[in-house]
Amino acid sequence: MDNQHEPTLFGLKFDENTKAEVKSIATWAAFISYTVFGFLFIFFLGLIFGGSAIVEAFKQSGQVDAGTAGIAGTMVILVAGFIMVIFGVWFYFLFRASQHFKKAVTTGNVYSFNEGVKSMNIYFIIAVVFTALSVFTGFIGLF
Repeated sequence: MDNQHEPTLFGLKFDENTKAEVKSIATWAAFISYTVFGFLFIFFLGLIFGGSAIVEAFKQSGQVDAGTAGIAGTMVILVAGFIMVIFGVWFYFLFRASQHFKKAVTTGNVYSFNEGVKSMNIYFIIAVVFTALSVFTGFIGLF
């Protein structure tokens, strides 16, 4: 049997093409997660500095009293913050997968590769749930 293609007990063997592909996947996954984290940070700063403007806009709308408008503005800020947390957790799994894939390529550690696959699996499960919710709300909007 060819020794080059035998699986190892404690290590992970990649040929050069596979190493390049996995490293490319890890690089793009890290880039996407860093970009999303950056946008979430900018959005967070917008909520911090613009939150009072949102509450004031509700108060000046004149359609409801000031107390109700303040509560409505606060609820908008809280819901936006909750959505930011969900997106942060979602893209954390993509970031974690990229870090584990990079470590697996450089060290040949099977555990790191498996952890990367687990993180990517969780990332895609969350993506499928969001897609299903989006399709469901689209169908409800038709009726």
